[in-house]
Amino acid sequence: MPSTDINHGGVTNFEVNGVVVDNTFNCYHRLTQATRANTVKSTSGANVYGVGQTDEVIGGEGFFAEDATFNYKDLYDLKGSTTSYLYGSGVVGDEEYSGTGILTQLERTAPNKDGNETFRFEFQITGGTSEGLQA
Repeated sequence: MPSTDINHGGVTNFEVNGVVVDNTFNCYHRLTQATRANTVKSTSGANVYGVGQTDEVIGGEGFFAEDATFNYKDLYDLKGSTTSYLYGSGVVGDEEYSGTGILTQLERTAPNKDGNETFRFEFQITGGTSEGLQA
């Protein structure tokens, strides 16, 4: 049964090659739609724009844990390869987004002596994203 009400980050799943990345939060899917100026102008002389290239990235942050099933080290091992991803709530009937991407950013930080160590990752989506319902 699909979720009702507002989803929160605690239920968001980010899967890479079919495995959930452990301890994630602040996951995101960002789509940027470029425009291109047409060679003709409107009758008022203003530029006329058409649809240009679409750029999509997907990523998030997580708490680092040495004993995690899939965490920073596993993402690190993906450098230089194309990887499948799935982004959704993990709830049957909710929207999900999937496709392939290349790991373009991976960062591990320890904010201060008492803070939690975290990691941040981002994939450049190759091709396009498929939208569907979680089964």
